[in-house]
Amino acid sequence: MRHAVLIAVLIFFSPPAARGMGRGILPKSLNPRHMAVLASTFKPAASGNLPTVWALTQANILKTGEGQGGFSATAWVIAEDRTNVYFVTAAHTLTPNLFKRKTALRTDVFLAHNSGHSVAIHPGLVKVLKGLDTAVIIVPKSAFRPAAPIHPVKINTRVQNAGFAVRNIGYPDRANATVRFHYSPQHPSFQFDAGPWEQSGTATTLKRWSIIAPDVTIKNALSFIIDHASEPGFSGGPLVSAAGEVIGMISHVLPDTHSRIPTRTVAIHVGEILARF
Repeated sequence: MRHAVLIAVLIFFSPPAARGMGRGILPKSLNPRHMAVLASTFKPAASGNLPTVWALTQANILKTGEGQGGFSATAWVIAEDRTNVYFVTAAHTLTPNLFKRKTALRTDVFLAHNSGHSVAIHPGLVKVLKGLDTAVIIVPKSAFRPAAPIHPVKINTRVQNAGFAVRNIGYPDRANATVRFHYSPQHPSFQFDAGPWEQSGTATTLKRWSIIAPDVTIKNALSFIIDHASEPGFSGGPLVSAAGEVIGMISHVLPDTHSRIPTRTVAIHVGEILARF
């Protein structure tokens, strides 16, 4: 089987009042000092008591025969039944443009894991939970190869306060430059052998949150405000407590009022997601 090595492209653009993080959140005026700060904001996830996360990836085969692609967002398994597995990610990362061919001969969108497992997805598998910036990807269990890590994560819906340490886990866009991807168009699959990565900080606030922005809509959803800015690609990833339990899902960043540099992150409380699941 012949594999194409994928070349990842990282795109930045200027945000409005809030910006989802599927692709690009940084202002055009970002200077080297800000880049140096952001360069230290994630690291390889520590092994051990962490939930299993999958990468949402896009692969394009161009007219030249070359391949392009990389991480777009992060997803994780919230539930399963006898026939299906239910992944959660941020709804703003699953726009119709993700599935369009544009200049490519072929575009495939995958859920992929660093163990080598992947499954192609299409819009018919996606259910959007309105007002939560949350999407559920419903995948038949028969689509996965044996031993795929598709068991639901450990969830804690009882958290009703803030002021404690948290981590968010996922596949940041910026890691694309250091990861080697393999894409097989003959038998569609997408493989990589790195990640995931993590950020750490404090959940400073828990409150009802609403926002209507060009790519993110949240209406009165119980949400954590985190004291660090997440990055493109972490959207949809789990917010994890010190006990390794998933307590929320990363949605979007909030820029500083004056500099427009992202300084905080909003994560939807997992109880809100389950209540509308």
